[in-house]
Amino acid sequence: IDISNTTLQILNSQDIFITNNNLHVVRLTYVANCLNEAIILSDEHSEYRYLSLTQAMALITEPQLKETLELL
Repeated sequence: IDISNTTLQILNSQDIFITNNNLHVVRLTYVANCLNEAIILSDEHSEYRYLSLTQAMALITEPQLKETLELL
């Protein structure tokens, strides 16, 4: 992703502890504007969608991510 002409704003940072897998995840969530309609996904992703905040909140089941989106 080329973000050279984009201003990123950090929305939230979270320490997430997943005790049953002995994992500690630090998630940084940013807000940015898409300046180009061409979306190129890395091998780590299979699809993307543009959603309204209401649509996104209806799909998300992870409490930490819902907490972040509630900041918008």
